[in-house]
Amino acid sequence: ASALTRGLTLKGALYNHCILNGHKRVENRPFRIKPGWYALHTGVGKLAAEDAKRIHARMGGACLPDECSLPHGVIVGAVHFCGGLKHSDCAEDHWATGPICNVIDAYCALRRPVPHRGALSLWKIKPDALAEVQAQLASAPVHRNADVSSFFLRGRPSIA
Repeated sequence: ASALTRGLTLKGALYNHCILNGHKRVENRPFRIKPGWYALHTGVGKLAAEDAKRIHARMGGACLPDECSLPHGVIVGAVHFCGGLKHSDCAEDHWATGPICNVIDAYCALRRPVPHRGALSLWKIKPDALAEVQAQLASAPVHRNADVSSFFLRGRPSIA
């Protein structure tokens, strides 16, 4: 994870919470994210109540923190993308909405969120924040989503 230099912003801290706890294994974007490590950033905007309800439904009633209690406007961890698939190849996953499902095969959380401004698409991390993120990642445990191979074993998926 120390090789990361770019970040990805998600609106809604609950999404990042679900990623960093191994529940959300795909990130839906209109583009394919190149395989590798990226900082996981929570934007300053809070989720709308109906979006939070959808997340709770996807989690099957599991206890989740309140959106407002989670940090916003910060880098909270790192994710490793191993490939991107068309929605039709990953539609069985209840997090997959497409059009491109970027598959997360590993993730790690920061002990202390690092303040940073996010942006649309992928963005370059500022040097001072990058140094702090990389220092924390050096000792952060990496968690693997072992079951992501199922995305790639369903016949011949079309890599987007």
